[in-house]
Amino acid sequence: MKTSERLLNASKTIWDAYNEHPFVLGIQNGTLERDKFRYYIMQDFLYLKDYAKTYAVGVAKAKSVETANLFAKYINVMNGELDVHKGYMGKFAVTQEEIGAMKPSLDNLSYTSYMIRVAYDESEVEVLAAVLSCAYSYEVIAKKIVANRPESVDDPFYGDWI
Repeated sequence: MKTSERLLNASKTIWDAYNEHPFVLGIQNGTLERDKFRYYIMQDFLYLKDYAKTYAVGVAKAKSVETANLFAKYINVMNGELDVHKGYMGKFAVTQEEIGAMKPSLDNLSYTSYMIRVAYDESEVEVLAAVLSCAYSYEVIAKKIVANRPESVDDPFYGDWI
């Protein structure tokens, strides 16, 4: 059994609660209030920009070409995610002025500040540990949503996010 599987099994009750959160269920069922999703998209847009910066520092710190390529691959993934967010911002008619004036929430700022600090102060291994937990959690959520409600990927509004 992989270490990640052992850790996931050991924290199963936490993950189950995470996947049963009203926000996640709202996306899964297509019932999440649009204002809540709009706020999330705008905060996540800010988050992803700093998340990509963390990967960029990881590229510079990588001791092997393979690890540098892994970090670079995730920067490309972030670019795709940012495009999805820009699409939602268009649906929400978010203006350039509003984007320029966006400020991260305290939770957002705390998490991104932590990741960026780790990126600058720690080794490539710690950088990977700091960033991959987020990517993994989104993968787990998306897979659970699709397993619970396969048609959710075709939702006219939330399907692009899933």
